[in-house]
Amino acid sequence: MTDEHTEEMHSQPDQFGFRDFALLEGETIEAAIDLAGGGRNGLVARPEAMLLTPQRVIHIEGNGRRRRAVFASLQDIDAVEIGYQREGNGGFIWAALAVVVAILLYFVIDSTPGSIAAGVIVTLMGAYLMVDQILSPGKSQLVFRAGTSEVRCQLKANPSSDDIQAFINQVFQFKADSHRDYARGDRFSPR
Repeated sequence: MTDEHTEEMHSQPDQFGFRDFALLEGETIEAAIDLAGGGRNGLVARPEAMLLTPQRVIHIEGNGRRRRAVFASLQDIDAVEIGYQREGNGGFIWAALAVVVAILLYFVIDSTPGSIAAGVIVTLMGAYLMVDQILSPGKSQLVFRAGTSEVRCQLKANPSSDDIQAFINQVFQFKADSHRDYARGDRFSPR
């Protein structure tokens, strides 16, 4: 994970623009994905990062009073999903509105060539919106599922898929290591 969007090994939250965000005592950031694209200088209007510690996954975004943080324990994470989220039906609604406006323009404009041209132009704009809506893959996102909860983030800064895969692999490696420690006998046994 050496991309400019991903930081490794004991990064601190302030490297991503989060000056007053504290971790647990002794907790370190082992991997991070900079989702806002600010890198180590943190000079972004709305910083956003996915942080990994040996105990939890943290998605933090925003600054000041508009900060939002979502935490999930590594032990609770059941699955990770990388996919695309559709944008909704806004493009179809605008396309339908374009057809209505085109019809109105056809009847309102007195000049026959002008009314036909205006109607065709607005109809083509609506057709473009529909085609764009259908062909657009949507926004890429990363989802960590923990029971009935989930930590969801948009991948706006386009970190490389290798960096994301390495981050996910490290999540499951930490989870496996903690299970191994438990199975090895690092637990309380009653007498």
